[in-house]
Amino acid sequence: MADSSMTEEVLSQFGTPTVLGDMGYLGQSLHDRLELKGIDLITPVRKNMKQKKILFP
Repeated sequence: MADSSMTEEVLSQFGTPTVLGDMGYLGQSLHDRLELKGIDLITPVRKNMKQKKILFP
């Protein structure tokens, strides 16, 4: 089982609003689902992806 398939279940048990992930967590649908839960997933970007500005409090 891939790590990314358990991501939502595991992260829902913690109160961490920002999580760092590797290339295995790239995917807009996962980012969108986590964002709905108030979790920011920060991952590396591919050359053909738009870079999203990262804002830290």
